[in-house]
Amino acid sequence: MRINSVVKVALHLIVVTNLYCCSPHYGPAIWGNNFPYMTKPVYHDTNCAANYISGIINSGIVYNDNESNFLAQGQLHRSHTHENNSFSYGVYGYHGRYNVSKDITINCGEKYYSGFGIKGGTNTIVSTKHLELNPIGVQTVVYSEFGEYMNFLSDAKEIDSIYLMPTSNHKIKQSICLNSGINYKLKKNSILGIQLGIAFPVLYESNDGWLIYYFPINLHYTNKHFSFAINGNYPPFAGGLSVSYRINSRNITNTK
Repeated sequence: MRINSVVKVALHLIVVTNLYCCSPHYGPAIWGNNFPYMTKPVYHDTNCAANYISGIINSGIVYNDNESNFLAQGQLHRSHTHENNSFSYGVYGYHGRYNVSKDITINCGEKYYSGFGIKGGTNTIVSTKHLELNPIGVQTVVYSEFGEYMNFLSDAKEIDSIYLMPTSNHKIKQSICLNSGINYKLKKNSILGIQLGIAFPVLYESNDGWLIYYFPINLHYTNKHFSFAINGNYPPFAGGLSVSYRINSRNITNTK
């Protein structure tokens, strides 16, 4: 039974890779950049909360050869850190430009787009003297995109030779990311860490579905006032840089 399951998963990965490599295909412009690191305050003896404002620049996902995608995000979120868990929630918006390959015959060229959404997440914390482990975590985003690129996707769904990611033309989209991480405590108010996950869309439809998951990764450094992160994902390759500033750095909320 287990062998059959492994074979099914392997065949699915082969089919996904084939579709991705060999057929024109498209999906949401922000796909692959939905889960940048959400900064949280470092836990020390008392529970604490903080608000953060973030700027994120991404070299976004490209679905086909000879294409490019660039977007910038702005984010405002609040994080709470307790002894055994943390959670974050906030809002974000973005604007970008996707350059559709001239090899795709319909309406090629630069397509501008914008979007906005809400996000939230939580993870467990296991602390040692020098390490903070986050073995179990989950994040979710609910968002909407609009603009020239979305108009392009609406036209593309009528063409049989082009594969669209499930939910590409939905007005409201949702994705979930399951993640784990590890942080090294550099000193009292600073950490250096890595976070890995697997992300996938909600409301998956089986008609010509492909590339329904990706693996986000980020490397991050956080101190009392700032956080810096390198965000990436595979497949396909996409990434970016984010900087977060702690708005209420002088006022830690003690909830203990």
